[in-house]
Parts: sequence; C-alpha cells; structure tokens
Amino acid sequence: MCELIGLFLGFLSLVMSIATICSPYMRVATVVGSLITTNNFYENLWQSCAEDATGVSNCLQFDTVFAVPDYVQACRAFMFIAIFLKLLGSVCGALSATSTRFFHSHQGYTRNLALSAAGTYIIGGICCFTAISWYAYQITFEFYDPFFHGIKYEFGSALYVGWAAGTMALIGGSCFCCGSLKNIQATRR
Repeated sequence: MCELIGLFLGFLSLVMSIATICSPYMRVATVVGSLITTNNFYENLWQSCAEDATGVSNCLQFDTVFAVPDYVQACRAFMFIAIFLKLLGSVCGALSATSTRFFHSHQGYTRNLALSAAGTYIIGGICCFTAISWYAYQITFEFYDPFFHGIKYEFGSALYVGWAAGTMALIGGSCFCCGSLKNIQATRR
C-alpha cells in the first residue's frame, strides 16, 4: 500500500513539475511604487510577457541562450533533470508495484526497482527544490536590492506549485523506501 501511495505522489509530482515550467507565472511584477499600473508583467524560464488593461498580452521569447542569465539556464537544467528523474521513477515504480506482476517471480528485481524509484524520486525532488529556490532567491535579491532599477517582481503561483511538486516527490520517494524496507523484512522472516 505504501508503494502505491508513493507511486501516486511521485506521478502527481511529475505532472506538477511539468505544469511549473509551462506556467508563465513564475514571477509577477509588483505594483508597489510603480507608475504604470495598467500593465501586468510576468515571466517564466522561457519568456517575458506584458498584459494591458484590456487583457491583451504580448510575450517575448528568450531567443538565445547567451542572452539569458546564468541562474535561469541552471534552473532550466535542474527542472529538466527533475522531470526526467521523476518520469524514470514513475516507470520503475509502476514496474515494481505488486499489482503489476511484471517481476512477480523475481522478488529481488521488484525490490531493486522500488529502491530505484525511491532514489530517483528523492533526487528529482531535490533538483526541483534547487531550481525553484534558486529562482526565488534571485527574485528576492532583486526586489530588495536598492541599486536594481529594473522591474521589481514577486513570487508567482508557479513557484508554489514547484515547491509542492518537490515536497510530493520527497514524500513519494520516502513511501517507496518504507514499502521496500517492509518487503525486505517480510522476506527475511
């Protein structure tokens, strides 16, 4: 049962991580001290957008990798690694589940797959936390920097979804570890 909960949480974490990098609202402009209040500005790892009072939005893609700040490139890499690891963990977790019976006769294979799923979920959750927290740190640094004269941004809703995705991946990996340890103890008796 613990492994099924871990598989569900890990898969949900995968979906939430994909939603995080696809959402345009990783950071949104604050209107405190701004002269222009009819426009909303928001960004993510791929584009910068502006929306006017009528609801029409114009987005500018970050065309070249060399024009993007280093922390954005690193956050992109960490998020892709997290998504890949969570996908790999979902596959390993689905193959190791007792209800799928792929390796039912080989108990060692299912245990190793479950431990692999646990490890990939946990490392994927750490990568997700690293990317989201680094991005959030940069937003906070620019917001409180008195010498920064660009647009001041605040946390967008996608950052909170990313933190929840990392948390679910860590809990899902922990559930897989607990389920695998129970199975190891049960086979030794």
